[in-house]
Order: sequence, then C-alpha cells, then structure tokens
Amino acid sequence: MLYTKLLSELAVRATARDATSIAQALGAMVSEEVLRPGDKLPPIRTVAATLSVSSSTVAEAWSIMRAYRMIDTDRRRGTTIRAKPRSARKRYWRVPTAPGTLRLDLSTGTPDPLLLPPIEPILARIQSTLEVTSYLDPPVLSPLETELRARWPYEPEAIAVLDGANDCLDRVIAATIKLGDLVVVEDPTYPLLLDLLELAGADIIGVPLDDEGPILQPLALALAQKPVAMFLQTGTQNPTGVAFSQRRADAIAALVAPTKTLLIEDEHAGASSASDVVSTGTILGPQVVRIHSFSKTLRARPSYRSAGWTRRPDTRNQPTATTRTWLDEPTASTSPS
Repeated sequence: MLYTKLLSELAVRATARDATSIAQALGAMVSEEVLRPGDKLPPIRTVAATLSVSSSTVAEAWSIMRAYRMIDTDRRRGTTIRAKPRSARKRYWRVPTAPGTLRLDLSTGTPDPLLLPPIEPILARIQSTLEVTSYLDPPVLSPLETELRARWPYEPEAIAVLDGANDCLDRVIAATIKLGDLVVVEDPTYPLLLDLLELAGADIIGVPLDDEGPILQPLALALAQKPVAMFLQTGTQNPTGVAFSQRRADAIAALVAPTKTLLIEDEHAGASSASDVVSTGTILGPQVVRIHSFSKTLRARPSYRSAGWTRRPDTRNQPTATTRTWLDEPTASTSPS
C-alpha cells in the first residue's frame, strides 16, 4: 500500500500526537534523508486516521512545516518535500542606513582596517610556486594545524579550517540542529545566528547577560529543558561587547557538564579582541566546539580568503569537516583567492 512505510515510521516517531510532534517527526525524517526533496506526503485525512488525530491537527503540522519552508503544496501534485534553502536574509541583512552615511558604523563588528597591521609584507613571503593537490590530501595544512594547536586554549581533538566564523556557524548548525530542537543563545545575540537557527527550525531560548556573561540562574533553567546545543560568544559579544570572565566560564561549564548539551564557543573577534582568552573546553572537553576567526585580524577583504577553525569533538560534528573536504579546496591557509 502506498505510504505504508512512511506512515508506520511517522506513527513511531510522533509520540505526542500533536501538531508540533508530527512536524518534528517529519523534520527528523527529512534531516536523516528518510524523506527526500520531491517525495510526496500522504493526504491529511490518511495521516490523521493513522495517528488517530483530527485532520485539523495534521493541517496545523503541515502549516508548521510550510512556515519552515520544508514542504510545498500544489493542488495537482499534493504536498511534497522541498529542497532546504541554503541562505538566510532576514535580520542580518536589514541594514538601517546606506553604506558610507555614518561616520562610525559598529553594526558589522568589523574593526577599522587602519588600526590593523599591514598584511601585504606577509603575503609577499608566501611561496608563489603552485602545487597540484588532491582531494585525498589532509584538509588542513600541517604547519597551519601545528600553529593553530599552539594557540588553542586547550588540546583539541581535531581541527577543521572553514571560510570564517559565519561559515563555521552555518556548518555546525547544519550538522547538529534539526526541526524542533531546543537551542540556547544569549539575549541579545548575533542577528545572523538567529536567522540560521530559525532557518534550521530550532526553538530558541534566550538567556540574559550581565558584565561577565550569561546569568547563571536563567541559564540553569534553560538547560533544564534539555537543549541540544548552546551558542555563546566568549569574548567581545555581539552586540553588547561583553566578555566572559574565567569565573563565569567555569560556572557555566559546571552547569553544562551533567547534560548532553553541545556548547559552541564563538570567538569571532579573534586577536582583535582586547579581552582575555576564556574557554570552557578545559572542563567540558568533548562537549565543546570552539570557533575562532582570523578574518578581522587579517584585514578581511574580498581578495583574501578568511580562515576560521572549529573543534569537532565527536561524530556529531564530523559532517562539519567532511563537507569542507568534499566541497572546497583541500588547502587550508589564508591565501589570495
């Protein structure tokens, strides 16, 4: 019978029998590629009869999935799974004024290039001989990995080099977050992070800040809801500028340690930050993915590739590095593009 396997799988996954649970179950099936773009979903009445719920409940689940752009509905073809969009242009792209109209624009978080050291002498020393590389080569150049490990605040299990902190965020989210997952962020936080999480279908919990970082009591309440992941900016938080104290980082680590929550540390400002390097990685170890960007300190321009790196502690984040190896050049240095 058509749809039998799909309906049986859905009946097992949608345990709560409400619209959100049904949408989350189907979302998980899409993430796991049980359902693929173009696959047709059963009629609403068929799903309702299988799950012993009302047609309006299933219709609401379809509305949730449509809001996250996971399905398309056509009178002739019915309801089908659509390809997941790969970009978000919401909060982050709402620039309030035209470029060049403000004397000082702090909205981008990018430092004044005139305050950064010149990079041209460094680029002039780069070897100009081109070498033919293979996609089977290690994705990170050995000298670069050695340098990164020396700068790391704790011993990382693995290093991946990506195209800046935003690329790291995008790939980590794609590898770890699916529709309906609870995710903790700072409140306020980086606008693009919210866009990416909403695009992935995450339910977002905001935690307020004080001068040392996230406030512990609201954070403990958020962790009690068993979020899949938590995204924190440990230094020069965007948009507040707050930097973690080591005392607060240790307290956060103590709260996260008993949970299964994955903590993503976003050190987007890199060496341009005036704050001390702070990390929970020495305590949490495999529960931490750390992102560190060089794009600001290397005078990021369209002509230069920015480098970021992320620590991937276990197989949950393997796709973060794997897709980099498949899709991008295997060289992992900052070089003319």
